[in-house]
Amino acid sequence: MRYDVARVQVMPKEERRTQWKFRDTYLAGVEHVYTVLDGNFKGANRWEFLVRVPDAAAEGTEVRPAVVPNVRAWAGLDRKALMFNRASVGRHRGEMYCKVAVSDVSDEKARIEVPATDKKRLPYWFRGFGSRMHRKDAVKATRGTDGDKLVITVPRDDHAMMIRVFVAAKAWILKEGIQM
Repeated sequence: MRYDVARVQVMPKEERRTQWKFRDTYLAGVEHVYTVLDGNFKGANRWEFLVRVPDAAAEGTEVRPAVVPNVRAWAGLDRKALMFNRASVGRHRGEMYCKVAVSDVSDEKARIEVPATDKKRLPYWFRGFGSRMHRKDAVKATRGTDGDKLVITVPRDDHAMMIRVFVAAKAWILKEGIQM
């Protein structure tokens, strides 16, 4: 099977004002609900995703599945999320980015953050993100030690691409049993 991010169809279902808890803080904003069909599979391909956009611009946008297909490899993915934060450097200013944090098949860690030097080790389907992949320090000033991590940038309101990043980094990695 050849995975292709273009085969992941994202259809808006509803949006609603809501509150949610993130790291011991309550956030208010808009929760967008999407039905997702992964055309890379004939069956067990219907998902439902939540994209939570907080009112506070400094907070990150959370992308998480609410309904996961009944596939053993994907058990527990409904408790995982990707966070997209605002880029603030150069031509990426105003876009959102997330670290390329793939699922850990061994289940020893919650995720594995991929260094930019390991970009070529990523599975072939990440080529679909091509020019969107950068070092973190090229999109956001950092005081920590994660400036060398690989990130993917997306336009601020492109929830469909955010969901595709989640599916590629979490679901397909687990389904294929790829250890980074």
